[in-house]
Amino acid sequence: LGDDLQQVVDVFCRNLPEQISHLQAALEHADLAEIHRCAHTLKGSAGNIGALALSRLARDIELQARVEQKPDAELHARLAPLAAGTLQALRERFLLPA
Repeated sequence: LGDDLQQVVDVFCRNLPEQISHLQAALEHADLAEIHRCAHTLKGSAGNIGALALSRLARDIELQARVEQKPDAELHARLAPLAAGTLQALRERFLLPA
């Protein structure tokens, strides 16, 4: 899995900022369908590479949107810092460029 895992993590790291941006925009506009879609995608992609804290946060956001409840501000506030920390940790662990 060495090189394959490296490539998967690299793609995840390159796509993460855009994924977070789309989810944050959906959260700011209270677009529940888009929140659900973006959070579901993030949950899966983060889970696939072992970024479990980010995957769990995305799951919590997804679940709130699924029951047609706008995710609470605390979840929204945790999203960007957790994504940034995850990105930094993965880049350091897999020696990826910033």
